[in-house]
Amino acid sequence: MGTEPPTPRANAVVVQLRVDDVKAFLARVAERGADVLFGPSFEEGDGFWYGGFADGEGNPVWVVGPGTA
Repeated sequence: MGTEPPTPRANAVVVQLRVDDVKAFLARVAERGADVLFGPSFEEGDGFWYGGFADGEGNPVWVVGPGTA
C-alpha cells in the first residue's frame, strides 16, 4: 500500500462490521473469549454505537451500529 519500508502493521486493513446491537455483540464476543479492545461507545454527533475486538490472531475488528444513547 505504498509504505516505506513495507511492513504488515503499516499495511493493515481493519475489518469493520455493521451489527444491530453493538453492546450485545461485544458482550457476546467477550463471553466467547475474544478481547474487547474498546467500546461500546456512542458517538453523539453522528448518533451511532461503535467498538472493537481482537480476532483469534490478535487483529482488530471494528463494529458499528445504529442507536440512541
